[in-house]
Amino acid sequence: MGQLLPHGLPQSEVTFLHIEDLPEDCIYDLHNRWTIFFGISPATHFSNLPTTTKYQVQKVEGVSLLWADALSDIYEDAEKKRLFWKALKELLK
Repeated sequence: MGQLLPHGLPQSEVTFLHIEDLPEDCIYDLHNRWTIFFGISPATHFSNLPTTTKYQVQKVEGVSLLWADALSDIYEDAEKKRLFWKALKELLK
């Protein structure tokens, strides 16, 4: 996994959750065309990525990385959860 981290970040600074760890009610309507990892890390680590969306997307050799600032963005805020899944579905089109 270490080679997939952007900008040479050590793996200890990023938590990866495989898609099976995400809420089940949101998984089934996705097109499973890539292995998907959800990366959680402080936004400052990705300051040189585009800032047009709350969630950043990277594709590295067939693996799609979708980044958010915190788990609470997904599990505790309905609007942020909606935006997260919208971003992920856009990625998978």
